[in-house]
Amino acid sequence: MRSPISETEMRVLLDEQIARLDNLTRPTWKKYKTPLEEFVSTGADDPARARLYIVARAGSEIVYFDDQRDEFGAGELDGVGAFRDYGTYGSELRGTLRHFPRNHDRDLQR
Repeated sequence: MRSPISETEMRVLLDEQIARLDNLTRPTWKKYKTPLEEFVSTGADDPARARLYIVARAGSEIVYFDDQRDEFGAGELDGVGAFRDYGTYGSELRGTLRHFPRNHDRDLQR
């Protein structure tokens, strides 16, 4: 079993991922990026208490890195810190940003 990713390692990984963003995902990143935040969910049916790092926010929706799965994903936090409607999209941040936020397509039409 490998050791959890450190905050320093996460910052390096995130910098590498940001450098790989394309013209479709870079504007989304710039609009919703947030300071790196470690998160532990309080929900009973949440993913197996892996270390999650939140990297972007749009209201209650978040983009996170799941250290256990080694993937980026998106989900929603409720008011008490439970994680819901989550899913991972692979090892590339840009893949997750293509699905974030859920109302992204409506934002593009405005």
